[in-house]
Amino acid sequence: MKAIENQNTCEKLPYVEISSGIMRGYQYNKQSKTLYISDNGGFIYQYFEVPETVIDDMLNSNEPGDFYKKNIRKRFRRLFKTFNLSLL
Repeated sequence: MKAIENQNTCEKLPYVEISSGIMRGYQYNKQSKTLYISDNGGFIYQYFEVPETVIDDMLNSNEPGDFYKKNIRKRFRRLFKTFNLSLL
């Protein structure tokens, strides 16, 4: 997956791959606290106001996908960003 271009600063955010049953990887903007999650189905979701500590906890968990489902998916405001056909 290509880096998602941040619309506020035009910087490219690094993409971090995660081996998980539900998610493929993520990108995080520390300045805006915006998290982009790409799932295994090719969907990309944008989450707002996600503290960096939540990202750290996800990365340190035994199963990042489960952490995402329990602690991010329904807790933070999200926007369906896009469907990435190149992931299929």
